Amino acid sequence: MPTKQCPREECRRAGLRGRPALRRVVLVRLLCAAVTAFGVASAHCASLADFGRLPALEDVALSPDGSRVAFVRTVGDERVVAAVSLNDNKPLGIVRVGDVKLRSVEWVDNRNIMLGLSKTRNPESYRARSYESLQILLYNTDSGDFVAVPNVAAIQDRGSTLINGNPMVRRLQGKTAIFVPVITVFPEIERELLKFDVETHRTEVWAHGTFSVAGWLLDADGNIAAEEDYDTRGQHWVVKLMNNGDVEKAAEGVAGLDVPKIVGFTPDGHSTVMEVLREGEVSWRPLHAGDGMGPPLAGSESLTTYLLDRFTGRMIGGVRIEDDLHYEFFDPVMRRRWNSIVHAFDGSHLRFMSASENFGKVVVSVEGGACGFCYQLVDFDTHRSKPLGDVYDGDLRPLEVRRVTYRARDGLSIPAYLTLPRSRPAERLPLVVLPHGGPGARDTAEFDWWSQAIADQGYAVLRPNYRGSTISQRFLIAGYGEYGRKMQSDLSDGVRYLAKEGIVDPQRVCIAGASY
Repeated sequence: MPTKQCPREECRRAGLRGRPALRRVVLVRLLCAAVTAFGVASAHCASLADFGRLPALEDVALSPDGSRVAFVRTVGDERVVAAVSLNDNKPLGIVRVGDVKLRSVEWVDNRNIMLGLSKTRNPESYRARSYESLQILLYNTDSGDFVAVPNVAAIQDRGSTLINGNPMVRRLQGKTAIFVPVITVFPEIERELLKFDVETHRTEVWAHGTFSVAGWLLDADGNIAAEEDYDTRGQHWVVKLMNNGDVEKAAEGVAGLDVPKIVGFTPDGHSTVMEVLREGEVSWRPLHAGDGMGPPLAGSESLTTYLLDRFTGRMIGGVRIEDDLHYEFFDPVMRRRWNSIVHAFDGSHLRFMSASENFGKVVVSVEGGACGFCYQLVDFDTHRSKPLGDVYDGDLRPLEVRRVTYRARDGLSIPAYLTLPRSRPAERLPLVVLPHGGPGARDTAEFDWWSQAIADQGYAVLRPNYRGSTISQRFLIAGYGEYGRKMQSDLSDGVRYLAKEGIVDPQRVCIAGASY
């Protein structure tokens, strides 16, 4: 069987190659390692290297019919995307990832996997600094072939084309299409929405607009349902909806920050959903042509972010972020099934990874309990779950993470997470404070490799959600103007709190971090 190489220059520049000949020894080993990811953890003890290396298993994604699974597997210094049949554990193909950044792995149908990639590029004539060049590649697990998405070389009379946004996958009369928002920079800077046919690989311009067009939303049939525009100079935003074949302005306003945006459709698919910020809180509201925005969607009031159906753009639920991620689904069947998963793994940290189209099979990451830290496949047809593999190589048993709350010197309540070593009493421990980056981000009680690795060496680790963290919109705003001021003293106040409690030794403290 001959080796199949990527047919396009884009793939070669990305450092990717198509499915190799199975007789090649190195890649056979990689395939075997990929398949044995669905097995038992090795028994050796954890080390700093175990914590510090890339996860052995990531981005586990189910095909729409639930018969196949794709995942990222790291074997030594080699990082691959592999696909396996769940029916017989048969390898379906492998993609070797070079020095590109792998951003996403997603099935667009039961045979094709869409890979989102990026690579840092040097400045060009129209850019003042380096930037991330986005790429999308489609991998067919049956043929082993690659193709770049979209195929802009097939469109005449155009200059440089840059992907500028997330692709949308839709089904048009039984055929799958990928719609990609792009910016064209010659002869003028404009925006387009390109349609890529998964079966024929044909690319065509689906929508065209000026640079002020911020994006489009497509309905389940691929028709343009909404357009949003933003004038950066006047800070004026406009949302237009299709109404009986006519484009109609539905909402507008002025905003320099936190501009309202289209996110998808209501669960019934009848209305567009807008994400808006009012009185310091984010909400998701239906938008109707002629009627404006309605009240927040029922059941969305406590959500931190939202979940969309991958083929229709409908809002199917969302996530409430507290100590853990709490998932809420609007559909009663999905809600009941997810709640049964939470009950089955009671006491563990759960993260929803992927599901078949009918929610009959669900992949979750489970941290805690007998699993340690692994991926589980829950099958509602057989009413069973089975481990797919450990997130990390080595016997990594996550340490307990406690939530603590302390008062900043001005009285503001600061939530934080404390990780303690496994076999030492919580008395006068050396302390490492690890503030998160962002600063518009937050920590939770979920697995954090850096704090786990340090605590495993005998240190207490504190991760404070200082003011400016995304605990809530008001808490985020409390950080405005406090860079190097109260945002910094919030960290020192956490040290004082733990020292007063007798948990840490105030003479042995380090505050370190990355990014912000």
